[in-house]
Amino acid sequence: MVEMPTRITPSPKLKMHCIRSKPGRSGNNDRKGPGQGFTPYQADCPATILSLMKNANATNNGGCLKSRAELGQKYIIKRMLPALLLIVVCGCGPGYNFSPFIGQQQNWTTQPGGYVKVVDKVTLYPSGQFPSRPYTIIGSVTTDNEHNVAKAVHDQQADAALISIDRTYRTGTVGIAGPGVVWGIPLTGRQVNAQLIKYN
Repeated sequence: MVEMPTRITPSPKLKMHCIRSKPGRSGNNDRKGPGQGFTPYQADCPATILSLMKNANATNNGGCLKSRAELGQKYIIKRMLPALLLIVVCGCGPGYNFSPFIGQQQNWTTQPGGYVKVVDKVTLYPSGQFPSRPYTIIGSVTTDNEHNVAKAVHDQQADAALISIDRTYRTGTVGIAGPGVVWGIPLTGRQVNAQLIKYN
């Protein structure tokens, strides 16, 4: 009588044994496929369990990276916010000093014709040049360039500006040394004073 081989069906406990196995107690390390990276015994586990384990691992790693990125962004914003506020506060100034004229207006100097300079759609009369019609003085402006003078004319609702002082002065020197040679580069500043006027 010939005995028929009996088919053995693995139990659920046997399928889960690969997950509960501890490193060093199995000799199946050589059976691990390339690219599988959860435990050394994934080759013995069902495909469904491996898929769930990989998804869980990817979710945990993604959440950790996302959390670290958010913390890094919050730290950078916290550190840079004071500097950004300082830049905004310092960069919002008018760029000039304005002093309003207080007193009795006079018959200020005029002339039949002269030379003018137009900056940012504003008429600027160079030193020694005057309008051809009567005007009143609104105030005085001190700055370092003609564009700020034109800005002051717009801001103070004036019609033009009479330039009284436009000079360049020395503020210091930068020394540069080379092989056997030493020379200095002068540092300069500019001062522009003007009277803001409004035509009568």
